[in-house]
Amino acid sequence: MNVTPVLFGYPEMKNRYRNKSSFKSFLYQNQKSGKILKVRNGLYSLTDPSTGFSMANKFQIACKINQSAFLGYHAALEYYGLTEQSFASVMNVCSLSRFSCFEFQGIQYECFLETSLNGVIDRIQEEGIRVTSIEKTLVDCIKEVEKAGGIEEVENAFKLSKGID
Repeated sequence: MNVTPVLFGYPEMKNRYRNKSSFKSFLYQNQKSGKILKVRNGLYSLTDPSTGFSMANKFQIACKINQSAFLGYHAALEYYGLTEQSFASVMNVCSLSRFSCFEFQGIQYECFLETSLNGVIDRIQEEGIRVTSIEKTLVDCIKEVEKAGGIEEVENAFKLSKGID
């Protein structure tokens, strides 16, 4: 049984459709019926029928924007549960390649260009997430406090961190 992934684009679905036009027909029919939402060009999500919102969470969406997208700075702190405040309307997305910032379901996805994936934990298969390690996140947040939500947020993250290396 072929189960449609929660987040997908043509690359994940091309083995099910002979060509791109049949895939586009699938998208059109399911968007029209409300079963699929367009996150941005090339990225789609299944709809939760009880809420009408995406079945994917904001962390999963951020990590699926492109092949190298990962959570960093405040988004990583939030993912690890090390924040006092949630940036409910903004997601800091790090990437090796630039992407245009966009908004989906009230959340602005902003691009922060990075030069390497060192210190990034790949949990795509398990959770659909790529995120900087806690240690790298804390170091990055010290270097760029404004991307971490301010000095109070960084201090709080250190207080909440247990067992850092």
